[in-house]
Amino acid sequence: KAWHQGLPGVLLADDMGIGKTLQGICFITRIINAIREKLLEKRPILIVAPTGLLANWDEEFRKHLDDTFYKSLNILKAYGNELRDIRKENINERLVGHEVLNLDLVKNRDIIFTTYESLRDYQKSLCKIKYPLVIYDEIQKVKTPGTLNTQAAKAVNADFSIGLTGTPIENRLADLWNIIEVLSPGLLGGLQDFSKTYEAKIDREQIIQLNQFLKSSQGNLPPTLFRRLKENVLDALPSK
Repeated sequence: KAWHQGLPGVLLADDMGIGKTLQGICFITRIINAIREKLLEKRPILIVAPTGLLANWDEEFRKHLDDTFYKSLNILKAYGNELRDIRKENINERLVGHEVLNLDLVKNRDIIFTTYESLRDYQKSLCKIKYPLVIYDEIQKVKTPGTLNTQAAKAVNADFSIGLTGTPIENRLADLWNIIEVLSPGLLGGLQDFSKTYEAKIDREQIIQLNQFLKSSQGNLPPTLFRRLKENVLDALPSK
């Protein structure tokens, strides 16, 4: 619904272990099918995640998708040693951070896997492509305002963004502000005002109101934050 209503992005903050990746795969499949049916322009989907999780994404695709559909996917691994295969010829290593990737080898894929660090280092190349969808897994990797990783994530040119994390707040409430700023710029106002309101003096009622604002529909628009806990959906688990 958020996609159809034109929201820039949403945060899926379900507790760990109850299917954020699977929900992402279901939505990716829907977008790819729409592209193949020529309902959407042919453009790649970008998945940004820590290195160790990208192999897990590929394994989850294998596990949950029809074998024929999975084998039809043109997936590019744009990180690590794989980057050597898509770099422009005769590009000096000192130019990392500029447009050094051969976009003709990148833009016609179905899915691009990359890490936050590779997105940072190859921002001028990867952010030149317009994506129908970008998924940021473990989006708390860009919880800190002003870092190069955060700036690269904000520079991605995508119609719709989905952030995945079981821990949207790790150190301070500003973590949440910056994550939302990546997905839906301006929704929570400026950082200075946000910190003055929610961090200068911790007020439980204000934090509850912030939570309700993010998890509630705004007019005809769906919520920006979706969060389920294990105790809400896994009835067979014993009490903590």
